[in-house]
Amino acid sequence: MASLIIRTGKFRGKRLAIPFRRIILGRDEGCDIRLVSSEISRQHCALQATAAGITVCDLGSSNGTLVNGVTIVGETVLRPGDRLRVGPIEFAVSLPRVIDCSPALDNDIAEWLTEGDTKHGTSPTPETTILKAAALPNSPAAPPPPKKTFQSIAEEAQEIIRRHLELQAAEQQEG
Repeated sequence: MASLIIRTGKFRGKRLAIPFRRIILGRDEGCDIRLVSSEISRQHCALQATAAGITVCDLGSSNGTLVNGVTIVGETVLRPGDRLRVGPIEFAVSLPRVIDCSPALDNDIAEWLTEGDTKHGTSPTPETTILKAAALPNSPAAPPPPKKTFQSIAEEAQEIIRRHLELQAAEQQEG
């Protein structure tokens, strides 16, 4: 889920989840995210998580809403790492991890691999079946690869695809 991480003040490091609906940030008691500061307007800005990122729109605040040090005009899309400043409070934009596969990789395989990502609360679909190479008929017996630690799902997917392509090349040479 898209979120903002507070970078200043006593709540520094706290993560605020941004839902897929419009929320209002300001000092008014009716705001979804309430920040008490005389530098923040009653209804300062509106935020909403979208597929493109988090959108922010200033609501006519007295001091403006800044993204990366620049006062915004109209709706602005926030990207990972952007800095949002509302009055004295600064936020860092955090978005869900997206797999960035190079064009040479099969995107369908990379997407399939993310379906079973238990670290992020998803589970494989019921029709997903994982077969180990040793269980496949006519597959050459190969020693298991050494245990490797991956930095991301994308890195692990690339390694799986690389091994798959090597296996296919070996089978083509035999046949």
